[in-house]
Amino acid sequence: SSTGLTVAIQVVVSIAFAFWLNAIHARIVEIVDSTLFKRRHQAEKQLARIARALPHAQSSEGVDRLLVDEPVAALDLTSAALFRTDDDGKAILARHQGWPDSSPTMLDADDSLLLQLTADQAPLDLREVHWHRDDLPVATARPLLALPVTVRRRLAAFVLYSGHAGGEALDPTEQRSIGSLAIGAAAAYDHLEAEFLRRRVAELEEALAQMKQANPAN
Repeated sequence: SSTGLTVAIQVVVSIAFAFWLNAIHARIVEIVDSTLFKRRHQAEKQLARIARALPHAQSSEGVDRLLVDEPVAALDLTSAALFRTDDDGKAILARHQGWPDSSPTMLDADDSLLLQLTADQAPLDLREVHWHRDDLPVATARPLLALPVTVRRRLAAFVLYSGHAGGEALDPTEQRSIGSLAIGAAAAYDHLEAEFLRRRVAELEEALAQMKQANPAN
């Protein structure tokens, strides 16, 4: 009976010690996470706020600014460039940070990157796709991630993001944080385009009404 009691005490002590070690481990992880990765968590929270704010943008320029300036500031990126597509399918540079004057300002509708973004409708790691141009930024400003913004299955815009200013590439968590911006941006562009068309229709109806008043016989 003495031996059994000793074994039971050892089991209880072992279990208690295991729980204590687990609590210590969790606390250490929390401390390391809050100190070493504090900036990352702040960046994730900031980009989540931007994703929620995007649908409320009042202009396309406002959407462009949120998609370019905010990720650059939150993640300390070297560069970012946003292209919007026109009615012919060409992509026109609308806003950028950190792109030299020699960088491209327009991409043809048949550019392989546009075709891949249109087909996949998902962020692309540019290190994994065959897209090469001699006029792209180099070194830490080199684009590493392409974020498409699709409105009703049409590629309305896309953003090219570099890695960090220190030379580190974007990790999967950071790529997901950037990717979360696409839905809000698509909703914003769609709403702004609908508002533009509504105002245009109202203007045409008013012009037609004025013409009828000026020419009642017609």
